[in-house]
Amino acid sequence: MFPKLFFLLSSQWQLSEELIKYASPNAEAMLRNGHAPHPGEIMRFPELANTFKLLVEKGKPGFYTGTVAESIVDLISSKGGVMTKEDLASHKSTFVDPISIDYKCVTLFEVGLENLTISSRWGLT
Repeated sequence: MFPKLFFLLSSQWQLSEELIKYASPNAEAMLRNGHAPHPGEIMRFPELANTFKLLVEKGKPGFYTGTVAESIVDLISSKGGVMTKEDLASHKSTFVDPISIDYKCVTLFEVGLENLTISSRWGLT
């Protein structure tokens, strides 16, 4: 379908193998026998699928107060971070209308300026 895209994604994944292994105790769930997949290889993510099922069943509380929140806090704590379950439970999301611009017969959308990453802001200057 998009061979160049698959090659690019696979290359970036391969370059990130060590970071994935360091950052996550569940690195094996994101790698195949300790390595990133090559273009054309099929990966399955049953743990991620289970997380999505939980979110469908329990909504936001399933993420911000349940076992997903516990896993997030445990991982961050294991890396020296200070997030607590209370931090996640008290989180409030803000939804904003996207900004847009017409460019070469397409409309490009981006979240409002208050939510842009620094790289997105640079792209707009």
